[in-house]
Amino acid sequence: MDKIRFETPVAYHRVAGQWGGVYLLHSEGNHLISHTNIYSGNVGVYLNNSSWSVKPVLRIENSKIHNFLFYGLIVINSDVKVYNSEISNTGSFSVYLNGGHHEFVHTTLANFYNNNPAEPSSRDANPALMLMHLGRSLPMQVSFRNCVIAGSHANEMSIASKFPAQFPALFDHCYIRRSKALESTVFSNISWSGVRDTVFKQTS
Repeated sequence: MDKIRFETPVAYHRVAGQWGGVYLLHSEGNHLISHTNIYSGNVGVYLNNSSWSVKPVLRIENSKIHNFLFYGLIVINSDVKVYNSEISNTGSFSVYLNGGHHEFVHTTLANFYNNNPAEPSSRDANPALMLMHLGRSLPMQVSFRNCVIAGSHANEMSIASKFPAQFPALFDHCYIRRSKALESTVFSNISWSGVRDTVFKQTS
């Protein structure tokens, strides 16, 4: 394990911002991240498609995206499927979705990013999960099944939509940290939680 030479040596995976990140830029790309650990850059995985005629596809399975200075997973006008994975501890959004079809199954989004002597930055006010649906992107559809959405803020999920009640989404058998439950038919078998809940034994 590489050590970063602060006054006291620190393992590399505990220090965010050491490299740029994974940028997927081909508008027709068919990408797979499988059994992969991605740590300690500026952005974990960035998939931004400017075309309105084609959509790239990304599948993430059995992987971990952890400890990033800004974002964990950014998906814009693209399709993403995430299975049995973890996206955690980021300085801003852990997952940001805007345009495209997005499916998450057996996946944990957990943002407990904090300031420490080895990592002189702190988390902003944004939630772990942001769903952006304001009509300036391709049609969007989202599903989360058997997922955990948690973190150190009172509200770890936000939906930005002109018509939140009609947002094209499904949340089924999930644990979601929010100080107040969201009232919508898109939520089924949800355990809504507060910041005092103990969900993880270790969050760093």
